[in-house]
Amino acid sequence: MQAFNAELSHIGYCTDAAQCGLVLKRTSCGCTRDRVARSDADAAKFYDIIAKAKAKGCNNLPLNSICDCPAADGFACVDQRCSWNYQ
Repeated sequence: MQAFNAELSHIGYCTDAAQCGLVLKRTSCGCTRDRVARSDADAAKFYDIIAKAKAKGCNNLPLNSICDCPAADGFACVDQRCSWNYQ
């Protein structure tokens, strides 16, 4: 889980909402609940960490969420982390 959190922090770090926009597919249950990273981020390592954890039977990664799709107007940078700009 430490590698997951570290990589998520790395690819999701922002100082402005304009930097955000890469939706990390399959990281939640609801469509606008997926995690968000910087638009220029390379998420390959992030997905590799998830795949390796699942292959080892690790089910404690925080990939579950509420299964809904709240309205969002693009992306936001909140506390230096990319996220959805929920309405």
